[in-house]
Amino acid sequence: MQLALDTGANAPVLYRRAAERLGLRITNAPPALKASSGHLILPLTELVDLGAFKTQFGVYDQLPGSLAQEDGILPWQLIRNQALTINAEALDLGQPALMEPPPDFKGWTKLTIATNTPFLELEITGEGEPGRILIDTGYPYGVAISRKKWSKWRAAHPAAPSTLETGRFPSTGPFVAQEAWAEENCGDGVCLAFSESLARLARGEVTRR
Repeated sequence: MQLALDTGANAPVLYRRAAERLGLRITNAPPALKASSGHLILPLTELVDLGAFKTQFGVYDQLPGSLAQEDGILPWQLIRNQALTINAEALDLGQPALMEPPPDFKGWTKLTIATNTPFLELEITGEGEPGRILIDTGYPYGVAISRKKWSKWRAAHPAAPSTLETGRFPSTGPFVAQEAWAEENCGDGVCLAFSESLARLARGEVTRR
């Protein structure tokens, strides 16, 4: 079984093709059970032994044309208290197993991992307002910022190239969100800034209209 680590997911999920291949017993939810806005009710597998712990998986039917090669996803909350080993050599034979850190890495900013959340969040402290950064390894749309910060950033960068991003989240369906190129605070690369709607849609915190 190959699972992708999705630090922004709130539950473990197996794609139906994988659950059936593994011969797992699947139990459908009662018909009377209704999902709240922005959430899904999925069938559940039997208890699965993953070695370090046991868990049930929600069973998700992938959309036609999905390019996902993994069997499902594992959320941060199931592994945050486990000892983790990353075998980079086994993951990608084309890349070195160990990479030398940059010479100035000891001067990098150190952030604390929040412990009272099921997601991988880093706490921000300092001269500005305290806050958190959500690290979502399953989020393919660049950097998402709050609507307030988006409006402030756009006002300060009116000439920044912008467009619309479209996509689909399993729990909320299709979406359209603003995006713009942000060249500062991204090292040698270029990163994206998004409006709040995309980040909150991904986590099912708003209702689409």
